[in-house]
Amino acid sequence: MQRTGRTLLAAVTLVLLPGCGAAREAAPVATTSTGVAQRAAGLRGVVVSAPDCPAATDAPFDATATITVAPAAVTALRLCPLPLPGEAGGPVPVDLAAKDARLGPLVRALAEPDRPPVAGQACAAYADLQQTVLATLDDGRRVRVQIPTDECAHYQREVSGLLAAARGPAGPAPSTQR
Repeated sequence: MQRTGRTLLAAVTLVLLPGCGAAREAAPVATTSTGVAQRAAGLRGVVVSAPDCPAATDAPFDATATITVAPAAVTALRLCPLPLPGEAGGPVPVDLAAKDARLGPLVRALAEPDRPPVAGQACAAYADLQQTVLATLDDGRRVRVQIPTDECAHYQREVSGLLAAARGPAGPAPSTQR
C-alpha cells in the first residue's frame, strides 16, 4: 500500500507541475471557408521590449498580444540559458546569426503549427524544461517565440532536438578509459 501511495503521489505531482499537462496558450487560429479551424503558419510569439533574456521564463503568453511572423523576417535567434542548477560560471545564451547554418532549420521548425489534441490520446506525464527563444526580426523588433507543441501540449520533439543541437554538448563526454 505504501508503494502504491508513493506512485500515486508522484503521478499527481507530475500532472500538477507547471507546463505538464497544462494547456499552453493557443496559437492564432484562422477559419477556412468550410468552417474548419486552421492554425496560422509562421513563428508565433509576443513582442518584447528588453533586448536580452528575461530573468524569469515562466511568464505566460498573452493570446491577445500574440503575433505571427513569416520565417523570412527572422534575422537571428537567441536561445536563452536553460534554468539548470549547479552550472559553473552561470549559463550563457546561444546566439544564432544570419550566417549560422543552424538558423534556417531551427526557424522553420519553430514556425511549425501546434498539433491539435487527439480525442482519447494517452499522453506521457512529464514536464518540459521551459525554454525561452528570442527572435530578432528584420524590422528590429524582438519576439519571444512560442515553441510549437505536439498533440499532448509538450514541445514537439523535432524542435526540442534542434534546440538541443544548437546549444551544443551538455557537458564533457564521458571517459571511455578505466
